[in-house]
Amino acid sequence: MNALRQVSNLWKSLAVAAGILAGSAAPAPAAVMAPWMDDFQTGSVQPDWTAPASVASAAGTQTWAVVDHGSGDYWYRHTMARTATSGAMTGQDSVLVSNLGGSAASNAGRSFEITAQIKANAAGWSALAGQNNSFGFRFLAADGTTNNDSYIADFNFGPANGGRVRIADFQGSAATVYASSTQTNQALISGWDANSINRTWNLDLLGSYNAVGDLMLSFTVTQADNALNTGTYSLWKNGDSLGNAGDANLAAASGKVHAGQYFGIRDSMGSQGGGTATVSVDYDRFSIAVPEPATLSLMVTGALGAFGLVRRQRMK
Repeated sequence: MNALRQVSNLWKSLAVAAGILAGSAAPAPAAVMAPWMDDFQTGSVQPDWTAPASVASAAGTQTWAVVDHGSGDYWYRHTMARTATSGAMTGQDSVLVSNLGGSAASNAGRSFEITAQIKANAAGWSALAGQNNSFGFRFLAADGTTNNDSYIADFNFGPANGGRVRIADFQGSAATVYASSTQTNQALISGWDANSINRTWNLDLLGSYNAVGDLMLSFTVTQADNALNTGTYSLWKNGDSLGNAGDANLAAASGKVHAGQYFGIRDSMGSQGGGTATVSVDYDRFSIAVPEPATLSLMVTGALGAFGLVRRQRMK
């Protein structure tokens, strides 16, 4: 954990020395280089995060704060409190990663990985029956303030359709949800039950480009203290604008591969229910990595086979 942060800081120092980040003004706080990590153990977020953005908000409030779970165990909390009788709320926070993103062709053979832990803040949770409340990552995004031109990988805490895993592709402002916009047709975390909201979950998103720039995304959600409770969805995004139906894809999808450089957290609270509601989740160990080629080969093989990515797990 500390070694990863040290590597990130070394990359920044080298970049400044080479003139990559240097200039007449100080570099923007959000400019980082992968590998990068924030475990929030300083009691605050690293200054590289952009300001949290409320992308869509019903009448209500959103708050972001680093909180102590006890004995200096700090997590990053996002709370959405809806006061309107209807309407959805969406919020996100991002970092700008200077050595990821760009055109698909320029990324041929490369990869990236986003990981984090998440748990619901039970004391701040008063969701309504019938609500879909989803939490996870936003990446390869064009900016830090909208949903436009980005991917979202998240899973549903419920109460409605809890345990469903999906990947959404925003081409402009129009979203396509995979495997389906129908929640009951999405991948389901094994062993999900009414008590799952009280558990800690590991999130793992692997993106890998093949030799011609097609992008494979594999998103896995696993219970931190029980690896049998897991769910995965994987998706190929073709590198050209027409798609390539000839690929033996896990899920074929047309449309451009996004080239943005914003990576981060993205949460949404559903409009269902017809009343006031509050949802609150905590994140820890948010990291963006660039796997070594040998490691990537093993991970891609696992994703294409049994969807079994090897993950380092933190027991809570």
